[in-house]
Amino acid sequence: MNKTVIVVILLVLAAQAGLYMAFFGNDNGGAQNQQPPAMAVSVKTLKKQPVTYKYESPGRVVAYRQSQVRPQVSGVITKSLFEQGTRVEKGQQLYQIDEAPFLAELNSAKATAKAAKSRLDRYNELVKIKAVSQQETDDVIVEYDQAKAALEVAQVNFDYTKVYAPISGYIGRTLVTDGALVTSNQAEPIAIITQLNPVYVDMQLSGDDVAQFRMHSVGMETIPVRVRLGGEKGSEYPITGKLKFSEVTVDTTTGAVAMRAIFDNPEGILLPGMFVRSVLELKSSDELLVPQRATTRMPDGSLVAWIVDESNKAQKRVLEVEQAYKDQWIVKGGVDVGDRLIMAGYQKVQPDMPVRSELWNASGKAAQKAPAEAPKQAAEAPAPEVAEEAVEETMNTDVVPVDEQLEDEATEEEAIEEEVMDEDASEEAAVVEEEIKTEDAQIMDAPVEEMTSEDDSEDTTELNADQPPAQNK
Repeated sequence: MNKTVIVVILLVLAAQAGLYMAFFGNDNGGAQNQQPPAMAVSVKTLKKQPVTYKYESPGRVVAYRQSQVRPQVSGVITKSLFEQGTRVEKGQQLYQIDEAPFLAELNSAKATAKAAKSRLDRYNELVKIKAVSQQETDDVIVEYDQAKAALEVAQVNFDYTKVYAPISGYIGRTLVTDGALVTSNQAEPIAIITQLNPVYVDMQLSGDDVAQFRMHSVGMETIPVRVRLGGEKGSEYPITGKLKFSEVTVDTTTGAVAMRAIFDNPEGILLPGMFVRSVLELKSSDELLVPQRATTRMPDGSLVAWIVDESNKAQKRVLEVEQAYKDQWIVKGGVDVGDRLIMAGYQKVQPDMPVRSELWNASGKAAQKAPAEAPKQAAEAPAPEVAEEAVEETMNTDVVPVDEQLEDEATEEEAIEEEVMDEDASEEAAVVEEEIKTEDAQIMDAPVEEMTSEDDSEDTTELNADQPPAQNK
C-alpha cells in the first residue's frame, strides 16, 4: 500500500517536472544554453567643459604701512594730544615734551650766533684798511659758521619736543602717559600708527603647485586674488585684490614660494595679523572632466574608470589626472571626448561584459535608455520570472527538478513521505487515494458506496501514508 502511494506521487511529480521543462525549454537546448541578460548600467557621455584654475592657500594680512612713534629728544611727556584708536593725519601733533631746557639752549645759540656775526662784520671793515691780518679774519668767519650750526641744532631739538604723526592711519593705544620720561635712543615706541587702506596679504604656494600656476598664468597681466574670512566656511571679502609679486626661489625649509597680493580696504575690515584663505584665479580653459564618484583608486595608486565601447561592452581605462576640480578630475589621458562613462553599476562589471546602458541624470538615477545602445534580446522563450509565475498558477505546488530526484531516490522518498504527513494532500493525490481505497474495498468484499462516503473520504485524507486503509467490519 505504502509503496503504491509513493509510486503514484512520484509519477505526479514527474508530470509536473515535465510541465516545468515545457515552460522553460526552448529550441536551442533549454535554459542551460541561454545567455544571461546584459547588466544595466548608467552612463554619461564625456565632453569638455570650461574650467577656471584656482589655487588656494592660507594667508596673513600685513599692514601696507606701519610707523612706530619714538621720541627724538629726551624729556618728560607733558601732554598727549590725540584720542587713542582714531585716525590721525600725517603731521598731526601727538605728544608734547617739556620744552624749557631746549628753549634755553636755543636762546643761548641765538646769542652766540649774533655775537659771532657782529665780530665778523668788524673784521671785514678792518681787513679793508689792513688793520688786521687776513688769517684773523678767516678765524672769525669760522667761529660765525659754528655759531650758526649750533643755532640750527638747538632749533631742531626744540622742534623735536613736539612729536608729530609721520604717516596717516589709525593710531593704537598710547604706551606712555603724561609725566613719563622718554629718551631719544629708547627701543620701545610710545605709539604705533597703522595704515589700513590698502593692505597686503602674504601667502605661500607649494613647490608642486607653483609650476602649474606659472604655466597657467602665462600671458596674464593681472592675476585676481580673493580672500575668505574665518576659514573655509567663512564669508568672502567683497573686494577682489591682485597679485603684487611672487618670489623667484623656493624656500628650502618649507618647500614653498612666498607671494603677496594687495587689497583695497576702505572700511578697514582686513586687519594686520588676520588669517585668511586666499584664492588665486587664473584664466579659463576647456578641459575634459571625469566625476570622482565614477573612478576607483587601485592598490598601485592608479585611478581607473569604466566605459561602454561601441559593442556595448564594459572596458576599463586607466586615467591620467592633472589635478582635482571641485568633485571632478581634470583628465589628460585614458578617456576621450564622446566616451560613455559608467556612472553607476561599474562595481559589478568585468572587461568585455555585455551591458545595457541608460542615461545618467544629476539625481543619480537612470533617466532613460540610451538610444541604439542596448542589444536586442531574443524573444524565443519567456523570461524566467514570467515562466515561474505561470508554473505556480498552473500547478499550485512546489516543483522539484528531476535530476535531483535521480541523484538520491531514498532521500526523495523520505521527503515525500514527510510532505504527505505534514501537509494536506493535493487534489491529484486525493483522487489517487480514492481509487486505491476502492480497489481495497473490492478485495475485502466491502461495498464501494460505504467506502466512498463523505465521512470516510475525509477520514482517509487525514491518514498517514504508513497506516493501512480502514476496513469495514
